[in-house]
Amino acid sequence: MALHVLGSGEAQASVREFAHQLRRGMPLNKEIDSHHWVDGLNELQIRERDHLSNAELVAQLAAVGPNAVKGRWGTPPPARYIPLPFGPPIGWAPLKYLLDVGFTRDVWAHRIDIHAAINRPMPLSAEHDGRLVADIVAEWATVHANRSSSSSTAPPAANTARASTANE
Repeated sequence: MALHVLGSGEAQASVREFAHQLRRGMPLNKEIDSHHWVDGLNELQIRERDHLSNAELVAQLAAVGPNAVKGRWGTPPPARYIPLPFGPPIGWAPLKYLLDVGFTRDVWAHRIDIHAAINRPMPLSAEHDGRLVADIVAEWATVHANRSSSSSTAPPAANTARASTANE
């Protein structure tokens, strides 16, 4: 899980690394019998980093975090609107959704996974975790309320809580 988070952060920090992961990761989808187009990228992220020691992994995670956030916010406006397939219930949504919402939720969810794996309680705060959960619930309600009219569109643009949470 931590290797995937590191690889994802490196892709967010560098357009060149993101292109590398797309080019090398997409073909892995067939090999691993994937269920979503990002599975091959995730697999590549893990394979290319499985040699790291725990100390190297921690150091690289600490170093890449700020660069990943800068990379996400530095994505040029035209590119932010390239449509991507997210699958149900989101459907097609702009890259902006992944940059502003998806990556933040992914790291947060894997924080839960890691704490469960090491059998330790995860420290939670209403300000950080509560905002993420509230945002997820609000989006879920919006998506499912609109299912009968159109399930292939993304929910409304990022709200204030979502945008500042992505910044964190």
